[in-house]
Amino acid sequence: QALLINSALNVDGANALRIRIKTSKPITTSLQWRVAGQERFPDTGQKVSLDLKGGQWEEISVDLPMNEKIIHFRFLLPKTNQAIKIDWIELLVNGNKNSRGKRWDF
Repeated sequence: QALLINSALNVDGANALRIRIKTSKPITTSLQWRVAGQERFPDTGQKVSLDLKGGQWEEISVDLPMNEKIIHFRFLLPKTNQAIKIDWIELLVNGNKNSRGKRWDF
């Protein structure tokens, strides 16, 4: 299983994540995060699945059901031979596109 990880976050109040991604075929991925005060990823919760249609660029928005300081996230990709392209990922503060907590362009 492939991972895309950022463990050096310090984003207060991020409550949404957006990603622009393209896969050649439909796949299911997942996103997991931990917040300040957590030493490990929890066994349950703080994880969402993303069903991607494949064949075209998709912009996916995920509501994060916490409004705490995110310190670490990981994007889990299934083991596959197909191409997976990520254009950008961004954490939003208060769900506002104009109040980005962090953005990564690839």
